Amino acid sequence: MLGGAWIAALLSCTPNVSERDIRGVELPAVLAGVDDPSVLFVDARAPSRYRVSRLPGAISVSIVEIDLEASRLTRLEAAERLIVYGQNPGDPRASGLTLRLLEAGYSGVELFRGGIEAWTNAGRTLESGEPSD
Repeated sequence: MLGGAWIAALLSCTPNVSERDIRGVELPAVLAGVDDPSVLFVDARAPSRYRVSRLPGAISVSIVEIDLEASRLTRLEAAERLIVYGQNPGDPRASGLTLRLLEAGYSGVELFRGGIEAWTNAGRTLESGEPSD
């Protein structure tokens, strides 16, 4: 028979999430989300970079804001899809934040691997100035 402490520990464990669990999206899917109110763009870059320029309507979220054992962030909970992006395809902040969101149980999390670089290479403009969030 299993001990109560072991069962409690098992139930409190976070799901085992890996790179294989990340759902990547390409530019066409990202563009389709621009005018969709159920989509929230999540900028994983440093706040200083976010303040300079970002995808339209994006919010800045740091990996340390995602607490696996505390209450969830209302601004993330309200979205049906969370599209996380970084500076470029190799940005570790973006993949790290995506994994953390999945680990915390957020649904509809996707990674725009191309990031700001793919966005601007496609001729898309960035939002600049003081963010509204």
